[in-house]
Amino acid sequence: MSVNREKEARDSDAKRFFVGSLKNVKRLESQLFDELSVLTDCRNRSRKYQENISFDVFDCDITVDELTMSSDLKSLFISLSKVWPYFLFFLTRRDHTLERYLALISNKVENQVADSEYFAVHFEIDTEQLYRLVRAAMNIAATLGENNLKDYSERLKQVLTVNLPKPYGVQKINNERIVIR
Repeated sequence: MSVNREKEARDSDAKRFFVGSLKNVKRLESQLFDELSVLTDCRNRSRKYQENISFDVFDCDITVDELTMSSDLKSLFISLSKVWPYFLFFLTRRDHTLERYLALISNKVENQVADSEYFAVHFEIDTEQLYRLVRAAMNIAATLGENNLKDYSERLKQVLTVNLPKPYGVQKINNERIVIR
């Protein structure tokens, strides 16, 4: 099976989703959607898992560069974000989950530096998509009775600023990519 049942992460309230094979992305998307939808079906569960879910593919010992090379993984999270736009509200910030999610749903842009083996890499997120995600997070916060939505929106803005994927350099040697910070 592509998705194992959720397992607890490092702390007892965290919920981790394990993503296995990407052979059947549509089926995997459907299974993940079913699992994620449970998080938004009652207030107590939504509060419990606010900023507290993660996916195993996000905390692997691979770089953001390697992670974003998988078009199937990018496709999965872009598609999933369209049907379940609450990632900004639920994803944890502790293990770079939010940063890696934002990298996957963004356009990765590489510019070659002159005629060399060096490339500058940065990410461009679609503003309409980001607006939908922010609006969904704000709606869930309002539904849960967030006292001051202006403060919540400022916190969300700070979180996004800190967690947007950072630009980096890549050197290509013999068809191998070496990330340069």
